[in-house]
Amino acid sequence: MSNDLTVTTALFKVEGKNLVRLYGTSREFTEEDFIDFDRDIGAVVGISVNDLFHGDSSVRVEEVVVQPPAKLLKVVKVEEKYGKTRFYLIVTEVSATGEERVLYSNHRSLMVTLNKSVEDVSKILGVNEDSIWDLLK
Repeated sequence: MSNDLTVTTALFKVEGKNLVRLYGTSREFTEEDFIDFDRDIGAVVGISVNDLFHGDSSVRVEEVVVQPPAKLLKVVKVEEKYGKTRFYLIVTEVSATGEERVLYSNHRSLMVTLNKSVEDVSKILGVNEDSIWDLLK
């Protein structure tokens, strides 16, 4: 992986019919993050920790504390230096016990348009499609 690709994420919590951005504390990427990176980013976007070590990369982790129960939307934005910008949407649910499960992910191997993903996520989260589109600007 080189500077030809930039991946950023943003996390939102459903509150009523709204999506509220959650912020956390930024810190260095450590060995403890390898599995989470491969699971959360690698499986969706198609890059792995191995790619980071064999390229020119810089990774920061934003630790966000979520009070359960919660439904969350993670927006993964992939910007190619000489290409287009792609968005991946991941919906997770955190139970009262803190257990997390993925309800939806439009990872790169699916042949789903962004329009269809926004429609599906809107239904799952019970929020208006326009509020999701606003996050993708």
